[in-house]
Amino acid sequence: MKRILKVGLTGNMGCGKSEVRRALSRRGYPTIDADSLAKQIAVSHPEAVREIKARFGDEVYLADGSLNRRLLAEKVFGDADALAALNRILHPRVMQEVERQLQTLAQRGEAIAVIEAALFYETGWDRDMDAMVVVYAPLEDRIRWIMQRDGSTREQILARMAHQMPLEEKVKRADFVIQNTGSLEHLNMEVERLHRWLQEQRQKR
Repeated sequence: MKRILKVGLTGNMGCGKSEVRRALSRRGYPTIDADSLAKQIAVSHPEAVREIKARFGDEVYLADGSLNRRLLAEKVFGDADALAALNRILHPRVMQEVERQLQTLAQRGEAIAVIEAALFYETGWDRDMDAMVVVYAPLEDRIRWIMQRDGSTREQILARMAHQMPLEEKVKRADFVIQNTGSLEHLNMEVERLHRWLQEQRQKR
């Protein structure tokens, strides 16, 4: 069985990486949304739930068992130790689930899989990928898009961004960079450019 090409897709808040993942999925690429997996694990994995409650308090879960995301975010953002603790609880389990899905895709005969995650570089997970793709968008554009998306204030957004590696540093470490100007037409052109590059990487294997 030929080894699947693992492509990490990342970028900072508001850069449009999820839109890129969806565009690649429409082109037929198998994709995995690691951040959504983390949210699922936080409510469905008994050990993870127990550890989160022990670290952050029972109140971070609502009566129906769902996660009180706003409260957890308040406890985590602005506290580097708390954020690191949450990552220690979730990240190994996310990696394990991603590897399981990758094995299934490889057995199915897929040549390439795209894994979207926010914290590839921050956690060192990029080293497990065969190639890294970073989506870049200017800071002021990202702030404006996030404000429009979820109503956060500029100060709240900047506080959350402070816990991510600077996007410019991720760009320097990327194998491929997508420039997101905010135009869907331009973004689709960039995704098409990425598609051609991925096919070139596949041929080299």
